[in-house]
Amino acid sequence: VTNSATRSIPGKKKYRPLTGFQFGGGAEIMIKGNFDLLAELYFARNSFRVTESHLLDNFYTTDINFVRYELEIPVMLRYTHWSTKVSPFINFGISPKLLFNVDGINQGVNYFDEEFGSQGITGDPAIDVSNTRRQINYSLLGGAGFNYKIGINYISFEVRYAVSMYNAVDPAKSMRLDISGSRGLKFYKALHIDDDYRLNTFSFLVGFVRPLYK
Repeated sequence: VTNSATRSIPGKKKYRPLTGFQFGGGAEIMIKGNFDLLAELYFARNSFRVTESHLLDNFYTTDINFVRYELEIPVMLRYTHWSTKVSPFINFGISPKLLFNVDGINQGVNYFDEEFGSQGITGDPAIDVSNTRRQINYSLLGGAGFNYKIGINYISFEVRYAVSMYNAVDPAKSMRLDISGSRGLKFYKALHIDDDYRLNTFSFLVGFVRPLYK
């Protein structure tokens, strides 16, 4: 645990990726031979869950889902081994990201009562925590896949992995105090304070490619 509302007493955090989606399009132009330059534009929705325990692991636990909405602009160099039907390729590049919004959804709170045992508290509706996040970020990315030819067009299949270059959280904003002296976060009921972390993504893409010829 990097940051905790109950830091003086040990606790734990566990991060788990959740399924997201992205859609968009792009264009590529041949540089020389089998090498092409690609530029793409995607709208992405990514999410993950934080399970946090406070006060000796079992007294107070929370589950919070964070959902991020971003605009991604990958620029990559691609090498394609062209063949009659199936043409494999690899690519690598960089992807600037512009953050639109981050919602935090408190899925529920459980605390241990010595008399009644484990007790539950209903979760909260989504809360916008975008002001505690870095608005512009960058990722290094690489991928591999193949184009399957159908007529003069192609169906593209690709797996891609992106490594974030900067912290997703803005520490100066996530740790500040408000007028009342409480943490400047909106999850105080769940005793959650953001850690310093980077977000990497693993994607599977399916696309339609239409060649344009002179």
